[in-house]
Amino acid sequence: MTVKGKGCIAVLAIAAIAGYVFISNVYFFNPLLFRRNEITYLPWSWYKNPLQIEYCVLDEDGWRFTKSTDADEIRDFFRELQKGISQTSETPDNQDRASVWVAVRRLDDGVVLLALKGHEDGKRFMVQDNVPVQLSDSLRSLLQNRLSEARSSVSSNPPAAK
Repeated sequence: MTVKGKGCIAVLAIAAIAGYVFISNVYFFNPLLFRRNEITYLPWSWYKNPLQIEYCVLDEDGWRFTKSTDADEIRDFFRELQKGISQTSETPDNQDRASVWVAVRRLDDGVVLLALKGHEDGKRFMVQDNVPVQLSDSLRSLLQNRLSEARSSVSSNPPAAK
């Protein structure tokens, strides 16, 4: 191989690494691995870092909430919700009076990318008001932990959805 050929390969390798680092820092999902479905229904480019997940619960004192920007938690949340799509076609009851609301939003502009609502003791929730989903045991456990955390917080105003 000539020096010119080795130089081209080196430039291409550096460009590929720089592109990967850029995409990983700016976007939550890798565009090569991203698959749209009922949970991640927007184009991959809409999921820009940083993202935040918000857990809200309606108590006798009003809405209580807690939030997290932990990317691993958000990834697990998306993954577990996607597993639950095909497990139920039954619509959860009383969604107009849901006591739990979970949202994933972009922090840079506050746009809600995913909204989930249901009842704290329920196994089925609604995503985006039209996709029923069965919660896995690990997702229910995470939800219970986060709702307990929300109840112990001092905030009582729900985050505004955009």
